[in-house]
Amino acid sequence: MRERVTARLVLSGVTAFLALAWPTAAAAQTSAGTNELTVFAGVSLASPDKSQSVDPRILQSGALTTIFPGIARTSVKLDGSAEFGARYGRYLSDALSISADFSIAPAHTLTQRLDFGCPDLRLCILNLPGLPPPGGYTLLAPDEFVTRVVAYHYGGNVNFDLLKGTIRPTVVAGLGAVTYDLETHKETQFAMRVGGGLHADTGRIVIRVELIDVILADHFVTKQAEHDLHVRVGFGVRW
Repeated sequence: MRERVTARLVLSGVTAFLALAWPTAAAAQTSAGTNELTVFAGVSLASPDKSQSVDPRILQSGALTTIFPGIARTSVKLDGSAEFGARYGRYLSDALSISADFSIAPAHTLTQRLDFGCPDLRLCILNLPGLPPPGGYTLLAPDEFVTRVVAYHYGGNVNFDLLKGTIRPTVVAGLGAVTYDLETHKETQFAMRVGGGLHADTGRIVIRVELIDVILADHFVTKQAEHDLHVRVGFGVRW
């Protein structure tokens, strides 16, 4: 009698375990050929900056050198922004997928600053009554110009899941572009992408957390390679 009760309990436990484990196993076995649509939000942590010192005497001529200061230093900096977007992906196998995404970062701020200075041993009308110290120049009050920049990110990635199961670590690599909408014109620049993340499959619902490094070879602020780190959290559906 006890053996029968024990056998029933074991059978019931095995049946319950299989009932709970089957959806996860089925999801792991049927990834190939499935589609995924995800909406995400995050932040773009771009912060390229550039500064350059200028001898004020180069920018002055004639009698003006004795009464007006010249530009001593120029600097420009682009700050980060929140980001919102959507992603479509398709699994080619249980581990390999391709995806395309589009996002907008609407709140970048571009700060351009001009520092004015007086050459040594010259009398500046804005710096009276003192003279600048020998061997250099005195900086006066700077002028700053702050404008908003909207960035549009778009491109495609190849994604590889390192593990199977409900929670999967993923590595990402891809190509794309970024269009910066400035006040006077637009700048479009080629970008490479590398990164990784985690995604959780709970049946038809997908949760993604990604860290993507967007690399621009010739950023419009610095005219050199810059990294724009994106942190994204998304929710989607699979079918």
